[in-house]
Amino acid sequence: MKFKKTIGWEVRLANFVHDRKANAFEWSTSNCATFCADAIVEMTGVDPAESFREELSKVTDTASAYKLLKKHGTETLEEFAEKHFKKLPVAFAQKGDILMYPPSGAFGMEGFALCMGIEAFVPGDIGLGSLQTLDAKAAYRIE
Repeated sequence: MKFKKTIGWEVRLANFVHDRKANAFEWSTSNCATFCADAIVEMTGVDPAESFREELSKVTDTASAYKLLKKHGTETLEEFAEKHFKKLPVAFAQKGDILMYPPSGAFGMEGFALCMGIEAFVPGDIGLGSLQTLDAKAAYRIE
């Protein structure tokens, strides 16, 4: 699937992040994958999760997230990202790219975040949380 940013993507992406700032993490509606997929839709008009978005809405925990990944031919989020996006060095990540972070917290699985420059955003306990871009273990270009 090809993802090409369309004219005005910067404004749409800023509005998207602003509109989602209060959305806390929720497995079935506001997780790292749905957040980043929704951001890609805002930038490109193409939904990378279109073929399995309904299934994403049924994810309830780490086990069901891994089960969904396996059903779609990958074992991890990182494998999924490498199958669908162009990987680049983290130091070259820029606004609108997708970042991969190592497992942490209560979930025990790696996670996606949206690069917005030196910070990246992902749904957290009380709304969007921020991470340092350079702490990511991988980056994927959204052109």
